[in-house]
Amino acid sequence: MNNDYFDGLFDLPHEPLPAPASTRLPALRRTAAEAVRAAAAARGRAVRVTTYVLAEDHDALARQREELLAYAAKRGWAATSEHFGETTLTPAGAQLALNDALQYVRRAFADGILMPGRDSIRQEPDAYERTLRRLHDWSGFIEFLPLLRSPAAGLVRHR
Repeated sequence: MNNDYFDGLFDLPHEPLPAPASTRLPALRRTAAEAVRAAAAARGRAVRVTTYVLAEDHDALARQREELLAYAAKRGWAATSEHFGETTLTPAGAQLALNDALQYVRRAFADGILMPGRDSIRQEPDAYERTLRRLHDWSGFIEFLPLLRSPAAGLVRHR
């Protein structure tokens, strides 16, 4: 067998393999958020956020929205007067309120969208990545409430 064919094959420049979605997407989300927060600080203004909630019913929407607003206030962020939400009865592919929130950021009415967690966005990883990249292009970000560790309960949402 002639090995000349393989000579230098492994010396060719190559693209590194992409990181798995489980690490790549949170890093992309964090990077965009850090860039937007730094830009707002450089301009001497508060980060402006809107909220998006996907909940079981309208009472849960209101409760989660209040939790998001409290978190924004604690961070020193300015919450916009416009808030977006829908119930879990909304078909997964038709999150119209989420699309409205994204357009709100695109039009620069807010710097970012504050949500309870990743489960608020019912998108497959590829679609979610496109959403994050689109927001990054628009100088926007998505922020989730942090998970706090409790020895008794495991992971629980920020309260």
